[in-house]
Amino acid sequence: MNTIKKEVDPLFYVEEAFKVTGVGIVVCGTLSQGMLTEGDQVCIGPTNRDGSFVTATIKSIHKKKQQPIKNIYSGETASLAINIEKNLPAPYISRNLLMQKGIILAGIGKNNELKLCKQFIAKFFLLSHHSKGIIFVGFQGTMYIGSVCQTVTIVNIEGGDKFLKTGKWYNVKFEFYSTPQCIKVGDPIIFREGKTKGMGEVSKIFCN
Repeated sequence: MNTIKKEVDPLFYVEEAFKVTGVGIVVCGTLSQGMLTEGDQVCIGPTNRDGSFVTATIKSIHKKKQQPIKNIYSGETASLAINIEKNLPAPYISRNLLMQKGIILAGIGKNNELKLCKQFIAKFFLLSHHSKGIIFVGFQGTMYIGSVCQTVTIVNIEGGDKFLKTGKWYNVKFEFYSTPQCIKVGDPIIFREGKTKGMGEVSKIFCN
């Protein structure tokens, strides 16, 4: 099972990542819980299809139009300059962090666990769909959950239904196509594929 144990519980959702000449990798996003301090050692990922994380150190913290600060707290947005330990090839790390959606940054400790999942069940409402097609097991689309944006596959429709109809609630099991993600029960979801649109809420996760 892919878990990250942590002594404290900071959790930072990365919305954008880029490289700055002379600085290195900078990640921008929102701290959803806990506190982060300049110099903290953290885990960042997932950086691979198996959900692996790499260790990094926060070099500096900036808020919009402000000088560098020492700490950020739950609910605040900031840009973090990070130094990644060289336990993976630098080009590999940079490519994954700069291109992949759904990256998170979490504290390292021993009291709690941060769990990744490949599959999850959502209470799902189909808003619209192309009139000439049907949505059944195996149908794929793009799922948006917070900062996560990834292709998912429908792997099961509970209740014996063979396909989904608009205007009705279902319990649907989805699977991320590539990398497992950190999501939580209660997270709102948006599903899109062309003219197909749906919404709902995560109701159960299956940890790796």
